[in-house]
Amino acid sequence: MKPFYKVCAVILTYGERKYLLEQVIDSLMRQTYPLNKIIIVDNAADKKTGEFLSNLARFNSKISIIYLNENTGSAKGYKIGIKEACKIACDYVWLLDDDNMPEDNALEELICAWDALHVNSLNTITALLSLRLDRKQYVKVAEGGSVKKYFGKQNSFLGFHLVDIPSKLINKIAVSFQKSNVKQVQLANINLKNVDVPYAPYGGLFLHKNIIDYIGYPDENFYLYSDDHDFTYRITQLGGRIALIPSSKIIDIDKSWHIERGNKLSFIPQFIKKINENNMFRIYYSIRNRIYFEKNNVVNNLFIYYLNTFIYSFWVSLVSIFGVIISPKNQFAKILLVYYISVKDGLFGKLGKRNDWGFNYKN
Repeated sequence: MKPFYKVCAVILTYGERKYLLEQVIDSLMRQTYPLNKIIIVDNAADKKTGEFLSNLARFNSKISIIYLNENTGSAKGYKIGIKEACKIACDYVWLLDDDNMPEDNALEELICAWDALHVNSLNTITALLSLRLDRKQYVKVAEGGSVKKYFGKQNSFLGFHLVDIPSKLINKIAVSFQKSNVKQVQLANINLKNVDVPYAPYGGLFLHKNIIDYIGYPDENFYLYSDDHDFTYRITQLGGRIALIPSSKIIDIDKSWHIERGNKLSFIPQFIKKINENNMFRIYYSIRNRIYFEKNNVVNNLFIYYLNTFIYSFWVSLVSIFGVIISPKNQFAKILLVYYISVKDGLFGKLGKRNDWGFNYKN
C-alpha cells in the first residue's frame, strides 16, 4: 500500500495581492492530491489582503496565517514559513509564491515523481521542482537543452561570458525569424523531460522537512533576490539533487518584472529595458545579490570573471550614455550609477537591506 504523504504548502505574500491569492488558494483546494496544511506568511500585506486572509483562516482550519509587521524580504519570510511548517504534523513542504497557480494535478505529479525516484526522505538531500512555464531556462533544459548553457558557465558575469558571444549572435539571428511565446511552450510541453538543475526558485520547490538539517534556512542577508538560488544551491553543493518535474506545472498569473518578453532590443541588458523609478531598488538588489552568489559559488578563475565583468560593464556604460544623449531627462544616468554601486556591493559582499538612497522595499 502506498504511504500517504502529509504535505504543507507555504505561501509568501505582500502588498496588494488579494486578487492573486484568491486564484492561488482556489487552485490549491482543487489539487487531486490533498494538502494537509496551507501556511500563508503575510509580509505586511495591505489592509484588504489582510482582511481576506483573516476570513480564510476563520472559515478553513486547513489554512493558517503568520502576520509580520513589516516586509522583511523573501528570505526571512520563507524562513519563518518553513520553520512553522517543520513544527506541525507535516512531512513535506511545497513552497509557492502568491502568484503561483498550480495545475490541478501538480502536487500529485510531484508525489509520483518522488515515489519513482525511490527517495529515502530521512537521510537524503533531494528536492523536486514544479515547472513554471514562463521561466525560459527551466523550460529549455526540460526540452533537452544544455544545463550549462541555460544556467550559466563558470566565471560568467550576470550570465555573460566572452566565449558565448559568437553563439549568442547566431542564436539571436535565428530567433528573429521565429515567433515564440509562452503559449507555444504550453502547447509543446508534451516532449518535456525530467532533468536535474543546479538551483531553483522558491516557487514550486518541494522537499522533505529533514533537508533543513543539512542545508539550513534561507539567508536573510540577501533580503531580496537570489536568496532562493543560494538556499537551493546548497542542495547540489552537498551532493544532492534538484529534479525538475515538467509534468507538475505552475502558471505565474502575475508576470515577474525581470521576465523578458519577445526579442526586441535583445542586445540591451534586460534591467535597462525595465528602467523606471519604481524598479531602481529591484535592479539594485537583483544585480548585487546575483553577483555575490556568482562570485562565491560559480567562479574558479577570478581573472576570467573580472574580464567578463569589465566587458559587460563597458557595454552597460555605452548603452546608458547613449540613452542620456538621446533622452537627457530620463533615468539612464541614474541607472548607470545604481548599476556600478550594485556591482561594487556585490563584489565586496555588502549585503542586507540598504536604507540609504531610498532603496527601502516598497509595497
